Formats: sequence, C-alpha cells, structure tokens
Amino acid sequence: MRTRGSVTGRHVAIAVLVMVVVNAQLTWWIIFSTGQARERLELERALLETRARAWADVALVAGPGFDQTLPEDLEVVTDEGTASPRPSISLGGEFSGRVIRPTRESWDGVLEEYRRRIVMMVSEGAFFAVLLIVFMGLLWRTFRREVELERQHRNFLSAITHELKSPIAAIRVALETVMSGRADEQASRHFIGNAVADTDRLDLLVQKVLHATRYGSGGSSIRRTRRSVDQVVERAVAGFAPGATMAGAVVEVEIEPDLWAEVDDEALTIVVSNLLENALKYGGSPARIELAFRRQGNRLILEVKDNGAGISEEEIPRVFDRFYRAGDEMTRTSQGTGLGLYLVQRIMKAHHGTVEIAETSDRGTTVRATLPGIDVEENRE
Repeated sequence: MRTRGSVTGRHVAIAVLVMVVVNAQLTWWIIFSTGQARERLELERALLETRARAWADVALVAGPGFDQTLPEDLEVVTDEGTASPRPSISLGGEFSGRVIRPTRESWDGVLEEYRRRIVMMVSEGAFFAVLLIVFMGLLWRTFRREVELERQHRNFLSAITHELKSPIAAIRVALETVMSGRADEQASRHFIGNAVADTDRLDLLVQKVLHATRYGSGGSSIRRTRRSVDQVVERAVAGFAPGATMAGAVVEVEIEPDLWAEVDDEALTIVVSNLLENALKYGGSPARIELAFRRQGNRLILEVKDNGAGISEEEIPRVFDRFYRAGDEMTRTSQGTGLGLYLVQRIMKAHHGTVEIAETSDRGTTVRATLPGIDVEENRE
C-alpha cells in the first residue's frame, strides 16, 4: 500500500506543479497583453491630442485668415464646457470659444480597435484555459490509468506467484513422498496422480499467459474461417465437463444446431472455456451453470449463467480489464490470474462482437457474448 500511495502522491505533485506553472504563464500572458493594449490606446490618444495641439498652435500663430483645411480625423466645434472622453484642445484668437478634437468616427475607431484587441486576448485566454483544463484532465486520467495498471500488475504478480507456488509445492511433496519409499503402491499412484493434476494446472496457467500475449494485441492474431460454431461450443463444453463433475457442479447446456459463422475456432473455444471456468469459480456451492447458445436475428448469442453472489455495481465496468480481480490478492482463496474475462473481451472484439454482464444479482450472474451476423447463416447442406 505504501508503494501505491507514493505513486499517487508523486502523480498529484506533478499534476499540481504543471497546473501552477501553466496557469501562472497564462495569467502573466493575459496581464501583459492587456497592459500592451492599454498602452497602445494611450499612445493613439496622445497622438491624436498631439496632432490637434499642433494644428491649434499653427492657427494661433497664423492669426486671422488662417484657412488651412483640417485633417479628416479632427474637427473644430463650439466648446460646450461638458466633459468628453475625446481629447480636446481649446483654441484662441479668432477661434476663441472653440475646441479642436478627434472626430467621433476616428475616436470610435480607436476605441473599437482597443475593444477588439481586448476581446481577442480574452478569447485566446479562455481558449488556452479550456485547453489547460482538457490537458489536466487527460494528464490526470493518464496518471490514474497508470496507477490502476500498476495495481493490476501487482495483483497479477501476486496471483501468478500463488498459482505457481501451490502446485509446485504439492508436486514436490508428492514426489518426495514417493521417492522416500514411505508410501505403498496404491498411495504412490495417488500421489503421482495428484502431481500430474498439478502439472495440468501449471500447464493451464502457462496457456492463459500465452493466450493473453497472443490475443491481447487484438485482431492481428485472429485467423477466421467458416466453422460450425455450435460444434465449437460443444467441444469446449465437453472439455470443461470432467473438471465440473469433479467439482460437483451441475452444468445445463442448450445449444441450437447448424449455426455457422466466420470465427477462429481456437479463440472461440477459449471464450467458452473461460466463461464456464469463471462461472464455476464464482458460482454457488455447489455451482449450477447454465449455458445457452442460440441465434437471435442475424446474431449469435452465447450466455453463461451461474448461481453465485453476483457482482457489485462498482466492479462491473472493470471486470473485463486486464489483471483485474476483485478483492485483495493476499487474502483471496479463489484461484485465477485476472486474465479470463479480459481474454474473452479481446477475442470478441477481434471478431467484431461484444461481451457484457447481462444480469447480476445475489442469485447469480449472466455473461452474454454476441457475434455479429453478417456472415452467420444456417447450414443448409
């Protein structure tokens, strides 16, 4: 738990640091740009005022009869004595009682340009703020995913360690007992049989890991050919039956015949086997498993139902994640690596199908896998 906490703390520290730095940079840019726009407004105002003052000085020196045409952006009006936002210069001489100032059009143009720059900076600032929020959201999501993946890896390593340690220890004890000569012929056969069963368990574990490596990459490992899918399902059920019988489970099977589709029969066998094994593992005591395979419209539907305690709402979105297993690996009693449903999900996706938790309650869980129907048709031979 300490490792997980330190990883999370480091991620939070990095996220906060990045957010503070980027936010500080964005704030500085907005303040700087706003100041620049304000300075430009003051400069343009001062320029207009300087031009007006220069014309007034020329008119005062020239005296009566000065008839130089005003620049287009200036006007001479009667001094009304009211405050005006436009810079105004009082005139003397024959123009006494009048002021020269920028025209309304020229002054409104200056203000409009100022407002346009402010709106542009505010819009750009808001855009970058949204980008910052999105970036931080993606960064935090990546951090959380990394933390979750690390947790899953730890669970996987704990599960693999447990799954390897138990059969290896059992095999060692059985062989040592036989080799020591303390067991008679019947007991020796019993111990050897247990050792063989444990080697089968190890072989199954290795196959699970190899399957995860092969099919975890997606559709590149799928080799689909036209198959009688109901026969593939029947063979998978037949392979599962001996283990279910030994575990005292009751398996009810309903398979609709003559259903054909383009599938990878090895991969589909893994799907059926993993769903059945999962139902046996998490079913009741004794486990009661119902498998139904049928055609629905232009799709093939595979449903496996158990009589277990169900899945909590919090765990449903995660049960198909790689390495995910509910609870703590250090205190768990059930076997597994967290790869079963993950493999099902990846294989179904590679077949352009889906898998979902169709129903779950304290009376059991139903997992539904669906194959698309564009290549599905009945065998009419």
